[in-house]
Amino acid sequence: MDDIALLVIGPKFMQDIGILLASISKTITNKLYVRVAAELDLFEVLSQVYMEGSRVCDTLDIRIIIDDSRERTFKTIISEDKTIECNRTIEKSYDAVVLGGTFDRLHNGHKLLLSRAVMAASERIICGITCGDMIKSKISNDLAELQSIRREDFFSPHVNFALASLN
Repeated sequence: MDDIALLVIGPKFMQDIGILLASISKTITNKLYVRVAAELDLFEVLSQVYMEGSRVCDTLDIRIIIDDSRERTFKTIISEDKTIECNRTIEKSYDAVVLGGTFDRLHNGHKLLLSRAVMAASERIICGITCGDMIKSKISNDLAELQSIRREDFFSPHVNFALASLN
């Protein structure tokens, strides 16, 4: 068993993504990074992978690579074909994207929303995180993680995130 792996998704793998993710989760225990073939629609694959991941392997931390500018090395690589081209140019529609929410126990739905923000913003992302009176009005607010813990999930040296508290 390995902690971390890279999955390179091409057209063949997309056909059985749920079965593939279930199989991978038996051998990868922590994080699965996913690169998407340039010929596939990135947002469609994001949606499908996060949805199927939540359904069949919700304990595996799935992270879809949107920006290939950072070098990574993986001991385990799973691919249908070694010649899949994954480099892509993403047309950034906006200078900044603003969003907000509770972001308690970061899950695949949050990751999909944040990934879409990264795909759309050319300069920065401003993210409000619910706290104070606003979090007190939520049902089961006593189970919510502390805001300081929720903020840690957003740290990335590669994305210009501005975090704000929503009271």
